[in-house]
Amino acid sequence: MRTILLAPDHKRWNRARENAGIQNVEGVMFTEQRKEELATALKEKMLRNEFKLPYDRPLIKELNVERYELTKTGRIKFTHPEGNHDDRFWATALAAYAAEKEPKPGPMITKVF
Repeated sequence: MRTILLAPDHKRWNRARENAGIQNVEGVMFTEQRKEELATALKEKMLRNEFKLPYDRPLIKELNVERYELTKTGRIKFTHPEGNHDDRFWATALAAYAAEKEPKPGPMITKVF
């Protein structure tokens, strides 16, 4: 079984993993570098026409309003306009990123804490 746990920091992620009693788990921390990797995987899959989306207005809106800027350190910082959300954007990017990685045997379960 493959499980992905999402949490805002390592302490909460470890606590969630321990509470769930899961041993074979892959953690994803949403750092600026990881967000860049996630968004890049989504963009590349879309450009190669390998990622199909249903017509879902809230999802399409989130994909279209996400903004990015280049920081002084050369990293990309992602933001969204005030009053908007980006949860669907990052969930979609995480799905595209996970699809790029070598799958581990067994079913995959995702839990968000």
